[in-house]
Amino acid sequence: MNITLQGYTILKQNNRRISPASVVIMIGVGILAAILLGQALFVPKNPRTAIETSNSVIPPELDTPSGTVAERTAVEGASSPAPSTNSTGAKNLGSLGSFQQDSKIEITLSPEEAGALSSSGNPFEIGVNVAFTGPSGQTYVVPAFFDGDGAGGQEGNVWKVRFFAESPGEWTFQSKSDVSQLDGFTGEFEVEEAAGCQAGASSGAQSLACLGTLQYAGGHYLRFKNGDYWIKGGVDDPENFLGDAFGSWNAKKDAVDFLSSKGVNSIYVITNNIDGDRNDTWPWLGDTPGEAKQNSNEFDVARLQLWEDFFTYAESKGVVLNIILNDDSAWNGYNHDLYFKEMVARFGHHPGLIWNLGEEANEIYTDQEQINLAKKLRSLDSYGHPITVHRVDPWPFLGDPNFDLTSLQPMNGALDFSTANIRDQNGVVITHREESAAACRPIAVMIDELPGVETVNDSTRYKMRSAVLYPIFFGGGSFELHYRDAYGPGGNVTIQDLAPMLEDMTRARQFVENLPFNEMRPCNELLSNDDQYCFGKGGDVYTIYLPQGGQVTIDLSGVGGNFDGSWFDPRTGATSDAGSITGGGSRSLTPSGGQDWVLLLDNPQVNGGQSGIGGGFPMLDDLEGQLAFKIYLPTAMQCGG
Repeated sequence: MNITLQGYTILKQNNRRISPASVVIMIGVGILAAILLGQALFVPKNPRTAIETSNSVIPPELDTPSGTVAERTAVEGASSPAPSTNSTGAKNLGSLGSFQQDSKIEITLSPEEAGALSSSGNPFEIGVNVAFTGPSGQTYVVPAFFDGDGAGGQEGNVWKVRFFAESPGEWTFQSKSDVSQLDGFTGEFEVEEAAGCQAGASSGAQSLACLGTLQYAGGHYLRFKNGDYWIKGGVDDPENFLGDAFGSWNAKKDAVDFLSSKGVNSIYVITNNIDGDRNDTWPWLGDTPGEAKQNSNEFDVARLQLWEDFFTYAESKGVVLNIILNDDSAWNGYNHDLYFKEMVARFGHHPGLIWNLGEEANEIYTDQEQINLAKKLRSLDSYGHPITVHRVDPWPFLGDPNFDLTSLQPMNGALDFSTANIRDQNGVVITHREESAAACRPIAVMIDELPGVETVNDSTRYKMRSAVLYPIFFGGGSFELHYRDAYGPGGNVTIQDLAPMLEDMTRARQFVENLPFNEMRPCNELLSNDDQYCFGKGGDVYTIYLPQGGQVTIDLSGVGGNFDGSWFDPRTGATSDAGSITGGGSRSLTPSGGQDWVLLLDNPQVNGGQSGIGGGFPMLDDLEGQLAFKIYLPTAMQCGG
């Protein structure tokens, strides 16, 4: 038995005003009750218990698996020598040593007896789950996967399990399978607190290590378990990153380097597009789509190891993986149980990962089938990675506990962005925020496809900023940019061509990230101009986007105190002083230049003059400030608060 160590270690529609569902916070018994209830009103009960607060997260269907998978563990940076067996038997792997918190732990389980372990002769159909139990009694059940000879060869007798340890302390593990040779592997290891980690630093081009798993956090932004809330500023193309796009794997990594250098923090990765748009990506054994269909119960272990290597590299550059399990109108005649298990087993340990059931999934699945698939995926993933599905507007699963965010296409992606009449994206985001909150499950709203960018120049950059980026980010949403990529038929735009637009997107995202954005709400009703956008936290900070420059007038009649004003240039990121204003009435300011500008009003009495990243949801502790703008607020009784 060999143990190997591997390296890694307010709705703005046509009238731009609050929707009828919004509630004006009034002085009286209602607001006093809201103050007392505080955060509970903003965070409806999460129907899914968080892993860290539960003694066990073993899904019932995994607690008694129907089959077994053997796996070998490989951990990076283990401080102890390879473990040895003891008198309890060869399946007791003993101590595996110590590993750094938030590193990948890969364990190899190699049954001593050779020969077929499955009645079908297909090792991929053998079910094996490994239960990892941590220092607080928390348990993660992780599926294992068959890995051929363990070195990329298809034939062999090696199973592996990959685990992502988020908590320091003593951990134990035990395999469970209906196949006796793979059942009962045990061992232990120590997880040491990560040294040199910058907890909470999820912004910018840096590794996602130390941040913990990206998860649903009970509100309108996803959050890294050990870090910040997260805003997506990603790219939607090329969809076939794992296929022919960019050519070699080194070229793909070069592309990630470039995108990361421009601040892109998410890529759209499709794992099956057979009979879809590019028809060049699948996880199954076979060199052609036809061969892959015939072999859809067998996975190409060499190909999937290349995917793992690429995913690991992308995360090292601060890029979250938006994994799309099926292209639009692609072939879906495979065994979904087997496919989902393989994807979770091989890639579920990655902390920065979003599962997406499919692009325009309504083309091949009914709504109920999508719900069932989400449940299936949820049962396999003990880490609680966010789950979504790509759909056209309106997104149909608001309030459904099986989904954690939208993946929304509000317009036809085949249109040319430069000529398309872009509808009100601020209103799209706010509508979905409000309706998800009204359904007692507020979720992150992500716009993942709009008309494709075919030309990048000053005109289209301005259109992207004024019609898409700031309306979405100031509505409390996230965004993924769609363009006609030159890495497949019919496209002409390279990532280098796209660079100025990507830089605009990063400036907008990082501007919002430097605010307590997870506590902020759209506040367009405070503005006299319906073509401007307000995003704020009452009495604390307000930021206003002026698409055409000119004067901005904001109603601060319900707010006291002084505000320091500054202008932000969305073209360059430069800032300039806008002077100081006092609350208590309507106030007007005008930037010195034309085109678009952002105004920031910051109350130094609340935050010391610098708006920093905040945690949690507003507690309504500043009554005077909160009265300054309307907030959609489901009643406590409605959401069980």
